[in-house]
Amino acid sequence: MWNFALMRPVMFFFIACVSLGSNTLAQQQVNSGRETAPAEPKIHLSQSRPDARGSIYEDREIKVSVPWGWKILKVGSPDDPLVAHPPSVAQTFIPPPGRGLLLESRGYTLTLAYTGHGSPILGGRFPEVFTIPWPSDVWACGVSFRKNPVSSSGRLKFFSLILDNPTAQEREFCGLPEHALFANRWFAGYFSSVSGRWFFRSKGPDCPEKAYTLTTEAKTPSELPDASDSVLNRVIKEAIGIVASIRYKRCPPAPVP
Repeated sequence: MWNFALMRPVMFFFIACVSLGSNTLAQQQVNSGRETAPAEPKIHLSQSRPDARGSIYEDREIKVSVPWGWKILKVGSPDDPLVAHPPSVAQTFIPPPGRGLLLESRGYTLTLAYTGHGSPILGGRFPEVFTIPWPSDVWACGVSFRKNPVSSSGRLKFFSLILDNPTAQEREFCGLPEHALFANRWFAGYFSSVSGRWFFRSKGPDCPEKAYTLTTEAKTPSELPDASDSVLNRVIKEAIGIVASIRYKRCPPAPVP
């Protein structure tokens, strides 16, 4: 003869154990599904507090240290209100979204673009990297600049493009006022291999050529800084440090053959 009064606590304990076991199994199945699901690639930006350490930018291609005083600009369509507009200065090379990075400091913009180019010429052409904000013959003016190479770490060098006492013909090509002095005026700079081409090669399968440029906010020839300007040279030094800090997840600069 069963004593149901004595069996009631035992039954409750058995039911509770079954329920707990079911919940645990269900949770394990959920967790197992989460663990086996393929991880989606992410582009993320992690920034430390604005102190001497600066911040870190990371995407699918690179991880780079951004020093304090440099602002990271988002790359996107000017018609998208959720994306910050890129610089409006014409000589700044704007990569497509997801194919590069824009950094700005003290009126200068550093572009790190891993996008390739449409030219059949190895290293591309000057107009594919720079345009000139004022009326000029961009093709002819491009060869009028003096290239001043600066030592840099790794496989890349920094080249400054300088207008230095241009001839009458070069003034015409570059749209410069006839009588204004243009000695040692800095137009822009870029990073490349020792060959000095506008785009430099990347190592690896399906790796496009890259273009790293540094430009000013000057919109007229008279606004171009002197190449010896202390702020400019500080920016160049920091830009070289930024490029030297890049850690490539794929497509590092290729050695010069």
